[in-house]
Amino acid sequence: MLKKLALVAAVCATPFQAGACSVNYNTSTEQIIKIVRQNGWGFENYDQVCQKLAAANAALVIDGQATVLGNKSIAWATVMLKDKTLMVFTNEFGGSSTKTNDYASQDKAEELLMQAINSAVDSMGLDKALRSLAESRRQAKAAYSR
Repeated sequence: MLKKLALVAAVCATPFQAGACSVNYNTSTEQIIKIVRQNGWGFENYDQVCQKLAAANAALVIDGQATVLGNKSIAWATVMLKDKTLMVFTNEFGGSSTKTNDYASQDKAEELLMQAINSAVDSMGLDKALRSLAESRRQAKAAYSR
């Protein structure tokens, strides 16, 4: 189990590159790693978001699931920010999205998961999330520098 978690952590620390800038992300699910690698990002203003994340030394934290339930394809995703190197996260401001489709298949559900991830990034309110991350860093520094 520890080997599996170490593999997921190592894979997730690697940025996915869709252009000149690379969006770093963390996740605990192999399903999300696979889907992001296969599909790439599709959220709005990729370059602008990527540059803001890089300038703030921030990474996306993605959680989500894709499944077939009740003869429907269902996917959900939540996205928040964390410091790339420290275990400091935003304590507010994230994005979430749920997608459904009447066509019941795991392939469709995984397609919906990528859509949900992109929609969650779009709805996150990046500037507010970055300010929240900066405040979380400030609070952590104040607490641990005593």
